[in-house]
Amino acid sequence: MWKSPNGTIRNILNGTVFREPILCKNVPRLVPGWTKPICIGRHAFGDQYRATDTVIKGAGKLKLVFGKHLFWDV
Repeated sequence: MWKSPNGTIRNILNGTVFREPILCKNVPRLVPGWTKPICIGRHAFGDQYRATDTVIKGAGKLKLVFGKHLFWDV
């Protein structure tokens, strides 16, 4: 499976995503002195981009283990 290009960029930027400003000339500004658009960066980090894919051949039993004494049959 190919890795996500967006996920790769997020990992390089440590989870930050930047969006282009949306400019609307017909919407009045709340602060008239602002003449340039505002670009917002948000943290959108998800571990699914660092997950490992694996293929299990054949039937079996899955067990989730956390710590030394806690485990669950899944």
